[in-house]
Formats: sequence, structure tokens, C-alpha cells
Amino acid sequence: VLVVGDARSNAFDPRVDLFADLARRAYRVAWLTPEPSRYWGQTGCALDEYEEYCDGVVSARDGAEILTRCDELGAALR
Repeated sequence: VLVVGDARSNAFDPRVDLFADLARRAYRVAWLTPEPSRYWGQTGCALDEYEEYCDGVVSARDGAEILTRCDELGAALR
């Protein structure tokens, strides 16, 4: 499973329990986010909670950064 997003719940319950269940059922889980790790857990971002259920989390703010970090993303999904 590849999740792409900022992990913001917009004041809703982030339902980490549902994500944990998805991760248990999946072979591998990786998350691609534009959020720098310093913001995980702040300003409505729940990625600090989701991270423990991911095989890898890659922060990339634009296409060029995604290209430079493809190997990390691929390694998380292998």
C-alpha cells in the first residue's frame, strides 16, 4: 500500500486504529508526504501516530525531491 498525503485529519479523529488494521492486512505500507518530519504531530498532522504502522515514510516537497528519494520509497515497499 502506498499512501500519498499530508496525514492531516482536519479536526476529525485520525482513526489510527483503522490504519493499523490496514497495515496488518497489507504486505507492506509506505507513506509519501510533503510534510517535513518536524511537523508530524503538530498542526493536525497525525503522521507521528501512523508512522509506527509504516514500513517507510518519505518526505518530499516536489517532483524533483520525489525522484531523488525513489530508492527509499521502493525499499519500503520491497
